[in-house]
This record gives sequence, C-alpha cells and structure tokens, in this order.
Amino acid sequence: MRIHYLFFTFLLVLLGPLSAQGISNPFTCFKNRGLCWGKCRGNWQQIGTCGIPGLKCCRKRK
Repeated sequence: MRIHYLFFTFLLVLLGPLSAQGISNPFTCFKNRGLCWGKCRGNWQQIGTCGIPGLKCCRKRK
C-alpha cells in the first residue's frame, strides 16, 4: 500500500506542471513528438525543457 502512495505522489509532482503553458516535462515533450536529450544537435531543434536540469526537449526539424 505504501508503494501506491509513493507512486501517486510521484505522479502529482510530475504531472503538476501540465497546467502551465509550454513544454516543461517529459510527458508534454513526448506528446509534442519530442525526445529528452542533453543537447539538441544536427537537424534537431529545442522545443522546450524536460523539467530536469540539463535535459532539453528536442524535435527533428521539418
């Protein structure tokens, strides 16, 4: 039962910023066809952050 509470708390912390504008966590990054990387290189462009310091949300340029 304690695991359920821990999981629920983790979800609240992770999904909390969903109400904010823009891309600021891994879920919204993936929803916008992006991937979390350290740096966007080559033909990838940064479209937001992943909520973890140093990780950028990157998507292939069209």
